[in-house]
Amino acid sequence: MQDKDKLFLILYFGVKNSADSFKTNQIMYGLYENIRKSLDDTVKVFIIPQRTTDEVKFEILNVNNASAEKIQELIDISNKYIKMIK
Repeated sequence: MQDKDKLFLILYFGVKNSADSFKTNQIMYGLYENIRKSLDDTVKVFIIPQRTTDEVKFEILNVNNASAEKIQELIDISNKYIKMIK
């Protein structure tokens, strides 16, 4: 499957008040690995640090060919891991 046919899960990870950059990098990497292991190859995951906020939020792109169930699965998995890191 080519990337153009995949769903893109973009996680925006706020690092504004993070004092320990090593710990923050480890958290982001752990978050990426956990989400990646929870999904199949039809989803491509990106984590983007955001220096202007402390929020962690997500966005799903390329949803034209995705079923409502698949999108809901992504939302549930994303919310689960976001709650774990708070």
